[in-house]
Amino acid sequence: MLSNKSPSSRTPVVRSGQKTLYFLGALLAASACLLFVHLGSYSLWDDEAETALGARGILKTGDTTALLDHNLHARRAGITLRNLHDRLTPPLASYLTAISFSVGQQDAWFARLPFALCGLGTVALMLYFLWEKTPSFGFVLTFGIALLSQVSLFLYFRQDRYYGTSLFLAVAIFYFYLTRWDKPWARFGVGFLAALLFLSHPLICVQVGLILVVDWLVFGRPSVPFEFRWLWEVGLPLVLLVGPSLFVWNPFLTKSSGYLGEVSLADRWTLFCWNLRDLFTAEFMPSALLVLAPVAFLLWRNRWILRAGLALFVLLLVTSLLSYQRVQITDVADVRYLIVAIPIGLALSTLSLGVWVGKYSWGWVLSLVVLGTNLGSGKIFMERRPASLPLLWWAELASPMEEPYSPVAEWVRKNIPPRSTVWVEPDYMMYPLMFHAPEPVYAWQLEDPKDPQWADLSPIHFKGRERPEYVIVFGPSISNVLPVLQQMNDAHSTYQQIGQINCFWKDLYRPEIFWRSFRTIQSTGQPNENVYLFQRKST
Repeated sequence: MLSNKSPSSRTPVVRSGQKTLYFLGALLAASACLLFVHLGSYSLWDDEAETALGARGILKTGDTTALLDHNLHARRAGITLRNLHDRLTPPLASYLTAISFSVGQQDAWFARLPFALCGLGTVALMLYFLWEKTPSFGFVLTFGIALLSQVSLFLYFRQDRYYGTSLFLAVAIFYFYLTRWDKPWARFGVGFLAALLFLSHPLICVQVGLILVVDWLVFGRPSVPFEFRWLWEVGLPLVLLVGPSLFVWNPFLTKSSGYLGEVSLADRWTLFCWNLRDLFTAEFMPSALLVLAPVAFLLWRNRWILRAGLALFVLLLVTSLLSYQRVQITDVADVRYLIVAIPIGLALSTLSLGVWVGKYSWGWVLSLVVLGTNLGSGKIFMERRPASLPLLWWAELASPMEEPYSPVAEWVRKNIPPRSTVWVEPDYMMYPLMFHAPEPVYAWQLEDPKDPQWADLSPIHFKGRERPEYVIVFGPSISNVLPVLQQMNDAHSTYQQIGQINCFWKDLYRPEIFWRSFRTIQSTGQPNENVYLFQRKST
């Protein structure tokens, strides 16, 4: 069982034999397979494409420019931009992607490579922590089952987005806090890692910082008195790295600054409830832990369970108070802001089930059922049949599903001449095409032509100012687009459908479990479920 000692205490290295060492090595090898197999099979979806487009701007200018030759990268009508540079999105992910592009190719595999490597480093660090801290093979076995069953962990590391860097940096900070806090170099290291985490995602940096502060106040303070030198040891790297960056990448210097004021206290209570609910809906941990964790604590009084539970509560509270998610436009939590719950859930699963595995021969079966099936998640009551999410994902890894961007991008490359103008609906689906098929000019991203930073832009970038030559419509958006095309027809030219791509229109391979299908959704031929192609032709 894990020790109840303070964060600064060093538990002697305990090795339970070659069996443990071989098992940890096998876990690392299995994790590498789950991270890298078919890493580049799917096209970048919209958020990933935005990171990759930022990387292209960096390769061109050294900065996160929105001008990419003849194209403009201006999501949400340019809300992230200031002087035609992205000043909202934390830059670390795009810079890492740019480095990867510079040593390889500008494709999906190299876009995701840095974050898959972060995943391998995260797993290696967690396994090393186990090697240092765990005297029982039962805990190691339980962690192995939890790790290989944690589909969300691997999915988030397989994205060209901030998720991978944020998870790696958060786990590294937790590791130094729990094992090396008595060393000055470790406290400097925490400050440096926290600065990088801020440049990856500021909200996650605040989450991790407050988790450590609350944990020290509740569990560490009696045996580890506060010392003022901690402030400058941790704070110096933060000030030196984060301070200057705020003069460049700062959400309060963009149009997005008004979002925070749009979320009321009532909305934040709603967000807290959603975050708690979707923590389990997204399967960051099995909902069975709501029962198993308290039972394990009552039986064995292991205060590490309390520490993990408190960290989880702080995470939910901070995210609900600081997130600018607007509840009026969705009905689920932005669970990507809660990804730190995944390693916390791994710890809680291991602590709650590890003792059973060590004490009883049937304990590992309990762990497999709770962690690897929909009985542990509670979804068996909705799905009405037993199922295993890990098996479902492993089957997808063996045979990747079809997705819409690859065939559409291929069609664009073959059929649309360079510099021709294209309008894509819905607009967020434009950015994967802009990355994978960049030759056309992607139109109609902006609405307000009066903004001074737009002064030198072509009219094609403004909605309704100039008619595009081609129109690509994904799925149900066709019902909104057809009336617009009718209005733009005149005596000289009309929009005519020149074909359609018979694939299901939606990108069902996002990392959020509740938005992922794990299998190809076949088009049934029903209206509004394919991709529709139009061209303006002379009459």
